[in-house]
Amino acid sequence: MLADITPVILTYNEAANIGRSLERLAWAREVVVVDSGSTDETLAIAARFSNVRTVHRPFDTHAEQWRFATGETGVATDWVLRLDADYLMDQALHDEIAALAPVADLAAYESPLPTASMAGRSGPRFIRRCRCFSGAGGRASSRMVIPRSYASTARSVD
Repeated sequence: MLADITPVILTYNEAANIGRSLERLAWAREVVVVDSGSTDETLAIAARFSNVRTVHRPFDTHAEQWRFATGETGVATDWVLRLDADYLMDQALHDEIAALAPVADLAAYESPLPTASMAGRSGPRFIRRCRCFSGAGGRASSRMVIPRSYASTARSVD
């Protein structure tokens, strides 16, 4: 399934995090970074990765930034993986996503990511959830399918 996914990351002055996150996404044909006007080294770091395409958009609201990122950046794959710049995808999550075989009418996966940590934080902190959407605009339906190792803590998205 990995070939059918484009990771999308929102950034604004994420130089401390973006490199580590992008290193973990080397498997992706393309990663779309939507930047809100970073003034640090975020864009220079992202430019070092041949699979990264950066799109610039001034920030208005978080919801509109994600709507733009998932629906108006020319993503060519059927699936979009929404990530923050400080999310680190580990090998276990990579392998779990690679093994997924979604049915045709499935709109989204949502999962807490107990095996992916937030960069630059002290102590064991974990990402609350990660979403992988199918279809134009990245809209999820109320029917969610959860990767089996995370099913006990999963929540639906409407």
